[in-house]
Amino acid sequence: INSIKTHAPSGINRNLASIRTFLKWCEQNNYIKAVPQIKSVPVLEQKPKYISDELFGEILTISEIEEHWKNAWRLYVTTGMRRAEVFNGCLDGEFLVVPPAFSKSRREREIELAPWHINIVKDMQCRYEQCINNGYNPKYFMDRYNKKFIYALNKIGRYEKGYSLHSLRHTYAIKRWLQT
Repeated sequence: INSIKTHAPSGINRNLASIRTFLKWCEQNNYIKAVPQIKSVPVLEQKPKYISDELFGEILTISEIEEHWKNAWRLYVTTGMRRAEVFNGCLDGEFLVVPPAFSKSRREREIELAPWHINIVKDMQCRYEQCINNGYNPKYFMDRYNKKFIYALNKIGRYEKGYSLHSLRHTYAIKRWLQT
């Protein structure tokens, strides 16, 4: 019951599914007679935080934001990658390969890149390496991309609670869904 305060309902349900699987294994191997009923926690469906083309265009017109940040946001919105994947992945030709240890699904992930994506990835990885070599905390470095994005939304007066850099991943997913 205390975990409800520290874990999201969807995370609790994933854990409950793992427990259910373990208990089924126990039943199949005669360690228990029956699997107890496990009820999932209700999850309120949240709409994805979508960034419209109009809003994204507004963000890109902010003059005091360095082009590096805008390019990073273009990369995220056109590839759907997670914030850390660009820093934890390795370039392999036209792909960014994210090792299982750094993938949310714990499977290797290959993200196809256009030539202009590759230049942005190289720039972001170079900045990352420089900061890490200077003793900067990797988490704080990556957080800067989110903070700059939220700053941009605030700058144009369009920030709403729940919007973040991850909204660009939602945007990518919605556009792909509409295409297919």
